[in-house]
Amino acid sequence: MQKLQRKKEEVKAQAEQLVVDLQTALTEAKALLKKAPKGKEGKEVLEAIQSEINAVETSMTDATNLLNTGKFMEAKDKLTAALQKVNQIKDELNQAIAKKKGK
Repeated sequence: MQKLQRKKEEVKAQAEQLVVDLQTALTEAKALLKKAPKGKEGKEVLEAIQSEINAVETSMTDATNLLNTGKFMEAKDKLTAALQKVNQIKDELNQAIAKKKGK
């Protein structure tokens, strides 16, 4: 039983760290979004990326609620997926910014 409790605490701690990591990544993504090129077709792309960021924020809220209700593994899984998504967004924005600087 103690082993199970330890595992729960470990997963809870990992999920809590993921919340912090995700908040940091979201802040970085929003800052990159402001720097991204805003040409003709760029505006639509940026709006789509903003929608993706909003979806990640919703996911984080859902995961935080799961965390608060003791569903640590579900929260961890949701947070991991959200962090992967926001990292993809950051990569996409970094590439767009680099491409603009290269012109």
